[in-house]
Amino acid sequence: MAKEGKKPIGKIVLGIIVVLVIVGAVGSMGGNSTDSSASDSAKSAEATQQAEEQKEPQEPYTIADEAEDTSNQFAYKITGTLTNNTDKEKSYIQKELHSD
Repeated sequence: MAKEGKKPIGKIVLGIIVVLVIVGAVGSMGGNSTDSSASDSAKSAEATQQAEEQKEPQEPYTIADEAEDTSNQFAYKITGTLTNNTDKEKSYIQKELHSD
């Protein structure tokens, strides 16, 4: 009579195994789509990195339209346009001249 209230253990174990197999199958299907998008992202990042490596490094500053003014015998004046090619804002830049 004690056996009438108890469920057979075999049916419970079989039910758990079936649930685990279904969850595993569904998980593996979803994992493949995630892996392909992850591999696509990795390929895209690799292509971007290669493109950046192929670019020549840009100078942080460029000078254009240089002109010398030697009209004053006590001063030497150079005019031109300095372009900041970096993302950082600068409030002061100093350029030193060296005579060779």
